[in-house]
Amino acid sequence: MDITVVSEDDLALLKNSLRIDSNSDDSLLTKLVVAARKNIIGRIGNKVATFYDDNHEEFNLATVLLASHYYNNRSATGDSQKYAVPLAFDDLILSLKSSYLLALSEVNGHGQED
Repeated sequence: MDITVVSEDDLALLKNSLRIDSNSDDSLLTKLVVAARKNIIGRIGNKVATFYDDNHEEFNLATVLLASHYYNNRSATGDSQKYAVPLAFDDLILSLKSSYLLALSEVNGHGQED
């Protein structure tokens, strides 16, 4: 998966979740999707080549939640103003991390039965 390529379907899913009908923010939304993907992969790992393709639905949902959060909270903030990510995002990250660690152990040969 090339995380820098945002398909029309991915963009439409994000726009639908944000209830955006126009195309005026498409460039920004595309950059937010890429930033969200990089953030998620940074939190989980990137040593299992097909992991994000194999877990496409959870990865896309986490991406939409984080990119939506970025879009909705894009104004300048000070030190005293904090915006927590949605709880569903944290749950998806934990689920993906667990699946990733299992996949990583299988790739490294630690999860195979004799």
